[in-house]
Parts: sequence; C-alpha cells; structure tokens
Amino acid sequence: MWIDHQTTQYERILLCDLRDAIWRLRKEKAEEEEEQVQRVQEENGELRQMIVQLEKEKDELKNKMEVKEQPEIKENNYFSWFSRCIVVFALLGLLFVLMYATM
Repeated sequence: MWIDHQTTQYERILLCDLRDAIWRLRKEKAEEEEEQVQRVQEENGELRQMIVQLEKEKDELKNKMEVKEQPEIKENNYFSWFSRCIVVFALLGLLFVLMYATM
C-alpha cells in the first residue's frame, strides 16, 4: 500500500512554481511557432510575387523572340523559294541543252 505524507508548504510552493514555469514555456513555444509560421508565410508571399514577376518577364522575352524570329522566317522562306526557282530553271536549262544536243 502506498501512503503519501502530507506536503509541506515548501513542496506546495515548489510544485506551483514548476507548474507556472511549464505553462510559461508552453506559451513561449506556441508564440515562437506562431511567429515562425508568419515568417514563412511572408517569405512564401514574397517568393510567389517573384515567381509571378519572373513569369511575366519570361513571357515578354518569349514575345520579343517571336517578333525577332518572324522576319527571319520570312527571309528564309524567300530564300528557299528563290533557291527552288534557281534549281527549277537550272533543270529546265539542262533539259533544253540535252534536247538540242541530241537533235
């Protein structure tokens, strides 16, 4: 059988002080966690803003690149059309030369 002796005034004060210290530490820990959560949320907000800004810059650069590429594509189409014409005329010329050479 377990029998507890009556607590002394010192033990009662000590237990109350320990209880108060534990409550204070729990409250401080909760406040620190809340501050940390707020800091992380602020950092996430800043990062999200940076991501949005970078995406806008990326889209602007992409549009600029497309604008620069369009004249090059037209020039390439023109040269490819021009080179095709040269090949066709060269083949026609060779065909006429061969026809007149065999006659």
